[in-house]
Amino acid sequence: MDKGEHSHKLHFDTNAIHAGQDPRRWTSRDITPPISLSTTFLQKSPADHYGYEYSRIGNPTRTCLEECLAALEYAKYGVCFSSGMAAIHNVTHLLDSGDHILSLDCLYGGTDELFRTCVMPRGIDVSFVDCTDLKEVEANIRPNTKLVWIETPSNPLMKVVDIQAVSDCTDLKEVEANIRPNTKLVWIETHSNPLMKVVDIQAVSDIVKKTSDIVKKTSNALVAVDNTFMSAYFQNPLLLGADIVVHSLTKYMNGHSDVVMGAVCTNNTEVYDRLRFFQGGKV
Repeated sequence: MDKGEHSHKLHFDTNAIHAGQDPRRWTSRDITPPISLSTTFLQKSPADHYGYEYSRIGNPTRTCLEECLAALEYAKYGVCFSSGMAAIHNVTHLLDSGDHILSLDCLYGGTDELFRTCVMPRGIDVSFVDCTDLKEVEANIRPNTKLVWIETPSNPLMKVVDIQAVSDCTDLKEVEANIRPNTKLVWIETHSNPLMKVVDIQAVSDIVKKTSDIVKKTSNALVAVDNTFMSAYFQNPLLLGADIVVHSLTKYMNGHSDVVMGAVCTNNTEVYDRLRFFQGGKV
């Protein structure tokens, strides 16, 4: 959900408490957002609704959460899913067969298994490299690299990736030689799980953008960061050049071991529109 730009000017604590929770959106002026339990919503006429039509596609309570999460990540949009793995799985559906993912080599076990058992069989190539080594990043980006996936710090080894350093890499000849036209996604988990590798999100983002310009690809590779370990309080990947931020809200962001949920935040309208489509159960 698009949260608007005003929240960028507010303190983290203010956004955490108030973003997406304006009482004026409710006829009863609830200070605490009410929990919407309805599966369907009244329409003015067939196919002409008041903003909500079916809870699988969206409901007011989820909208509040998505707007709040987007504000905390300095994003225009937030999209919630049933779990962190569901969020990651939906991000991978932004890619097509023949595309390439450059991924940190030390990932959360569920992400690693997803890439190997679900993504690669779809015809998407995945390279697992040490993103803390800029030369490794340069050497493995291809013209068809469409996604760079980073966990920083990584889970569980706590590797830290210098996002800005990767982005600012200037060895263009080596990068040009290894980037592919069909690279659609750069996947980052940082901190990675379980090795806790830390990826420099901004550095990776910058190098992806630069190499994309070099090879004149029709579409730039996306940089996605799993920000579960650091949370939006300690790290804001979008401000470091990333395109997509993923959270397992089950962990740090919830903090009470009583919720299973995931989220994706982005400023990219095209990415948001596709994820919202996927969220409605169309993937």
